Amino acid sequence: MELKEILNFTTEIGYLMISYGADISRVEREIKELCEAYGVRETDVFAVPSSLIVTLSDGINYCTKSRRIVAKCNDLDKVSNIIQLCDWMKEKRPDRFYVFQTLEEIKRQPVYPAWVIVLANIVISGTSAVFYGSGYVDGIFAGMIGAIIYPVQQMVKKFQGRSLFFSNLLCSSISTSFVALAMKWGWIISPSPVIIGIMITMIPGMAITNGMRNFINDDFFAGIIQMLEALSAVLGIVGGIFFLIFVTDMPLL
Repeated sequence: MELKEILNFTTEIGYLMISYGADISRVEREIKELCEAYGVRETDVFAVPSSLIVTLSDGINYCTKSRRIVAKCNDLDKVSNIIQLCDWMKEKRPDRFYVFQTLEEIKRQPVYPAWVIVLANIVISGTSAVFYGSGYVDGIFAGMIGAIIYPVQQMVKKFQGRSLFFSNLLCSSISTSFVALAMKWGWIISPSPVIIGIMITMIPGMAITNGMRNFINDDFFAGIIQMLEALSAVLGIVGGIFFLIFVTDMPLL
């Protein structure tokens, strides 16, 4: 198989893995092992959460390809399927047509419908509020307010792209405003656990986990970028809450 063909499908595999939330060290390892299985003499991979550069060489010729990663969607099921494909490729070494066909099938795999995500947000918000000290009635209100998180996130995604900062800023502002109204009308007794329960659904757990894994694997550059992404998301949450506290002048925390 020609060097450019190997370069094309290995870069596509790495691009999809990063897009679906795989950690950087795993992406680099899979690309290197695939190239080794296909007989490539030299493989250099540079990956960060926003970019992927792969260079292959047969000892004489060099080929390089880069991909910019913009759209991201955490989907560990698709990451698992791609890793299984890579393991099979290392053993069987199929041609590029089969590889791209399988990747297209993985990309077309269904994701959770909107109602499942909204229901999950309701359950997580309500139970987390109760866990952090609210009453059951407050937990019910936390779940009801948590139901708006996903629709607002989709609206922000449509107009602002994948900015976690603006998404979390808007979501936390709107949800905190509902908590303030419910508290004013006497529906909520303990606003702090309710707010914490709702905000749990917006914590960037994948970014924090992958960032720490990169630090453990001595990939500090990728780790710093992912931790900064997580920090940006957290600042959006905090900014939205304190903006509402400043505007309403209510003791919500």
